Amino acid sequence: MPYFPKKPATVAPLFAHKPSRARSRFADIDELAAKTFARAIRQQAHDGHAKARVLLLGFHGDDLTDLRGQLRQIGVKTTAAISNPYRLPEFSAMQQAFSHILINLDAFEDVDEGIDALLAFRAVARGFVIILCSAKVSADDFGTERAPICEATFRLPISLAALQQGLSIGIMQPDMTTT
Repeated sequence: MPYFPKKPATVAPLFAHKPSRARSRFADIDELAAKTFARAIRQQAHDGHAKARVLLLGFHGDDLTDLRGQLRQIGVKTTAAISNPYRLPEFSAMQQAFSHILINLDAFEDVDEGIDALLAFRAVARGFVIILCSAKVSADDFGTERAPICEATFRLPISLAALQQGLSIGIMQPDMTTT
């Protein structure tokens, strides 16, 4: 039977003051992988947003300027803006031209009129991602209770993070509005 002497309790590990080289390499590889993964996610989101074709309906002045600036910032290249929200029915056959419609609900005479217009629009054009915007709502909402008229509701002014999330609805799941 081999003899193994007892290890004294007071002996410190050899090179305790220096980290081992293998561990620092693993840390560097892990950090590099995390950075690469984060960069790939950002690029995928940017490329996805570049595919979005956005119609801005009923926006004026600073709201329109801010939205266009934010869309450019996240990589959306194709946008159009129509100030009159009552022209919404004209776009029912333009599903190839636009993927998302951001509608300023405050541009309608009243909320009921806007909701009626959206219900009529959805009855004939289900392929769009519709995002309502209003200064009168209390917060951004991605809930399903408004699903018959829109995929999301944003409080004006819209934050960049909310806008990115709203545009991702149609990019990540393009068939969700056709069911």
